[in-house]
Amino acid sequence: MATPLLGAAAMVLMFPYMVYRRAKMNIGRQALKPRRLKIRIGIMLVLLALFGAPSLLALDAEPALALLLGALAGFGLSRFALSHTKFDLEGATQYYVPNPWIGMALTALLLGRMAWRFWQMYPLLTQDGAPPPAFGALSPLTLLMLATILSYNAAYLFGILHHRYTAAKSMA
Repeated sequence: MATPLLGAAAMVLMFPYMVYRRAKMNIGRQALKPRRLKIRIGIMLVLLALFGAPSLLALDAEPALALLLGALAGFGLSRFALSHTKFDLEGATQYYVPNPWIGMALTALLLGRMAWRFWQMYPLLTQDGAPPPAFGALSPLTLLMLATILSYNAAYLFGILHHRYTAAKSMA
């Protein structure tokens, strides 16, 4: 089996787990754990920087605009999602219940784009002697979607943390 096909096979095997984890984050009551949320915010921002850096360093206006528009859309969507998030206090533990429709719509968007890109790239991966696709060679549409999803998650989690701290101040 060719080396590029091993990578594709690994992605196909990891895909159901990624879908499960993503859906679990968007459905049902979640314990509000500040340390975990801060780590997830950091991961989202690092991923955004990793995906955006090659396009920004190339000084190409179209991908940079896609990143900017995606980030703005993600921030706006996170504000909307926060207004539809329910917060509970049970004993000493705080919980939040995200709106499942917003999270699942973004998950479906991401999964659909990943499937489409895999469908487009599969012929390149199966050709003998063809170079593998470059990491930084993301289309503006893919960058737009990634920036939207990553900035949405980072801003949404930051908003949950902000709610926790403002709720704690109001109780004191």
